[in-house]
Amino acid sequence: MNYQDFTIIIPEHNRPDHLRRLLDYYLSKKVKVIVSDSSKYKFKYLNLYEDKIIYKYYPAVDLAKKIVNVFEYITTPYVVMCANDDFIIPHAIEKITVFLNENLDYNSGQGYYYDFTPNKLNTINYRYPQLRNGVNNSPNPKIRYFKLMKAYYQYYYAVYRTDIFKETYKSVLINGKSKIKNLCLLEIYTAIYPCIKGKHYILKDFYALRENDSFSIAHFVDNYIQLINNEKEQTEINFFKKQLSILLSDIKYIDYLQSYSIIEEGLNLYEKQIRICKLNIIIKYFLKIVLKSNLWKDKELRHVIKYENSKKELKNIMSFIKKYYAECYILK
Repeated sequence: MNYQDFTIIIPEHNRPDHLRRLLDYYLSKKVKVIVSDSSKYKFKYLNLYEDKIIYKYYPAVDLAKKIVNVFEYITTPYVVMCANDDFIIPHAIEKITVFLNENLDYNSGQGYYYDFTPNKLNTINYRYPQLRNGVNNSPNPKIRYFKLMKAYYQYYYAVYRTDIFKETYKSVLINGKSKIKNLCLLEIYTAIYPCIKGKHYILKDFYALRENDSFSIAHFVDNYIQLINNEKEQTEINFFKKQLSILLSDIKYIDYLQSYSIIEEGLNLYEKQIRICKLNIIIKYFLKIVLKSNLWKDKELRHVIKYENSKKELKNIMSFIKKYYAECYILK
């Protein structure tokens, strides 16, 4: 199948073997790929791919800026960002683009995520159980925003209409410079912005396989509670709140102070969710390790990929992971 309606953007940073693995996967599917690379060195396998992809090198450039830098090369109506250590499935992306084509009040969508751990490839865990709550389709942006923040999940790797994707990331830049460089804050911002702008679709099917590895950047980034208690992050946090408040004010036709209050209320809901998740992790650990009990075992971790074509795609992805296992996890 030749996918023509969407482009995959891969933001590369110092993981050339992971990038090679992902490129081989997407090129086997005939997907349009743009790589925006901020690594210390240029992609060492570039000669194998330079006539098959669009590759742009921006050493030491932050994420938002390097995404905006490749906007001019996107020629499709939809775009998806995929981390270099993950796999987002083209046929699932296409299902979402078909839905978005038929439902113009939705501006984004994603499906079900699973995790793999490199040294436990036989174990696939369900991720983001809150996605099972379904679409975020209220016509009221305030209600959509509160629903997201009560049971938060990222939009980073969602399917976007290209115009809303560009608008979201452009709003982070002022005079060509990123005002949100913190990766945790940028992730939350790029979920809230499109959520306020329009409805979000959830495909009830296998959408992406994400790597759960101790070297992943997520293990080294402060969470939101740590950020708000860090004096050095206040400039970015203030910009974050201001931009979203202006957006909500423009869409709901309410004054800025009222919209700012709504943004604050939603972030308080999000902070509460983080604290509850932390408490649940402690309780689960106590039950499992101390009491040797499985009473708290998540049903979602037993969730099975239902559809036959999705099972085949999981098997296909695993073949790429195994093929590049030594380069990605042993020889680095």
